Amino acid sequence: MAVLPYIDQSGMDEKGRKVAANSIKDALKEKYPPAKKGGVNTVASAKAVAKAMQNHPFENADAPVLAELVAVGKELGVDRVIYMEMEPPRNKETGFMVIVGSQTYSSVITMKLKCVDVKTEKYLFNRIVEEVGSSSAVAFWKIGGASQSRAVKKGVAACMTEFLTAFD
Repeated sequence: MAVLPYIDQSGMDEKGRKVAANSIKDALKEKYPPAKKGGVNTVASAKAVAKAMQNHPFENADAPVLAELVAVGKELGVDRVIYMEMEPPRNKETGFMVIVGSQTYSSVITMKLKCVDVKTEKYLFNRIVEEVGSSSAVAFWKIGGASQSRAVKKGVAACMTEFLTAFD
C-alpha cells in the first residue's frame, strides 16, 4: 500500500494541523497494522513514494486522476494507493458565560479521499467526505473550556472512519 503525502489546505494553526495529521495516522494504523506489529500490511516508504511521484507528476496536484494514481502505484509495486486532502474547516463557537458558563466548539471537516486498486485500475473510494466534530465544556470564569483541536480531531476521525470502512 502507498499513502501519498497528505495535502493540507485547511489553513489551521500548527496545533490543529498536527492533531489532524495524528488522527489520520492513527486511523490508517488501525485499518492497516504494520507488518512489524503483527499485521500483514506493508506501506511504501516516504522516500519511495516521493520518488514515484517525481517520476509520475500529477497534472493537478490537488485533483489527481485515476491513471496518475495507478502509475504511481505500479512503480511502487503496491496493490493500493491512498490520496487525502483536507479542505478549510468551518468552525463555530457557541455558549454563554456569567460566572459559570458552557462553551461548545464545532468544526465541519471536509476531506477529499481516494483509494485506488492498482491491479484492477479502479477506485475503491472516490468522494468528498464531510463530518462534524465537536467539543463541549463547562467553565468557571475563564478557567477551562472547549477545545477547538479536540473538535478537529473528532471530525477528522469521523471522516477517516467513513473512508476506511467503505472498502476491505
